[in-house]
Amino acid sequence: MLDSNTLRTYTEAMTQHFNGTRKDYAASLGLAKRGKGRMSLEATAAVNKAIADGMTFSDYRISKASPDAAGPVVAKAGPQDQTENVYADAYMRYEMDQEFTYSVDGKAYVISARPACMTCGFSLVGHTCSDPVVLTYHGAQRVKPKGE
Repeated sequence: MLDSNTLRTYTEAMTQHFNGTRKDYAASLGLAKRGKGRMSLEATAAVNKAIADGMTFSDYRISKASPDAAGPVVAKAGPQDQTENVYADAYMRYEMDQEFTYSVDGKAYVISARPACMTCGFSLVGHTCSDPVVLTYHGAQRVKPKGE
């Protein structure tokens, strides 16, 4: 039977801490160069073996999962069945071919309803605000439906 001192020494030996990074450890074994760059396959294998033996490094710590942690995430198999039209309830304030106007220095410009309103974030066809502003070649401009 092991006494408490022998057990403590064994536990400390099993959970050694290398005072440096994983790359520093590999360099100390002569398997990698210090500084930037990737480690060789042999160096990575040596580091992984040291981690498996219980060694910790300053850039890598073994963390134990919380007992309160949720179980593994399971993905649903197969494609999702989507039988309903998700676009049927889209809000349409204007027809798709509606044009909008704005003016700069007395000259009127016409744009389509595709740009997004900067006020509410929706396209001009379905914007929800009463004073739409869009980004044009002339900067942010207030627009109104053509013919109003």
